[in-house]
Amino acid sequence: MSGACLNRTMSENQAMQTAKESARRIIDHLPDQATWEDILYELYVKQKIEEGLADIEAGRTVPHEQVKAQCH
Repeated sequence: MSGACLNRTMSENQAMQTAKESARRIIDHLPDQATWEDILYELYVKQKIEEGLADIEAGRTVPHEQVKAQCH
């Protein structure tokens, strides 16, 4: 399976999961000793990744060269 097809399949699976299902899956993979801070951090990271992927899908990105030019 090509990378593009694999990414599309993963995205489709993620889109079909509800936020609650996704949170349960994340929490279930944490060690039993996980703190509230650990849980909240993992959920925050997941949310930010999903937001970033949605931005890419919607074309809300800035090319790398443009960012480099703005920083110099």
